[in-house]
Amino acid sequence: MKYREIYKALERRWKVSPGFRFSDISGWRNPRANQPPLWIVVEDRLSGLRVWLTQVGQDLSITYKKMDKQGVCYGESVRIGCMNQNHMAQELDALFTGTVKAA
Repeated sequence: MKYREIYKALERRWKVSPGFRFSDISGWRNPRANQPPLWIVVEDRLSGLRVWLTQVGQDLSITYKKMDKQGVCYGESVRIGCMNQNHMAQELDALFTGTVKAA
């Protein structure tokens, strides 16, 4: 499976975060779809974050924003550029555990 390490990171968080959910509309599953190869939107109530995982061209990135209890985003978006899927999985783990470096 493509992006295996990223999906593993999502599964790790799902196991410990009540209400964790994500929508996956990635184009890698259906190359005929007019979607980027990776496009996942995550809602993590435990950390209070909405997270977008994307690949545009060769660029993998994580973008996140604070989210209130009603699911409304507020504040500035933060973007983390990733070198590869392993790096993205590491950054996701750090983001969800609160150990991500300030951007």
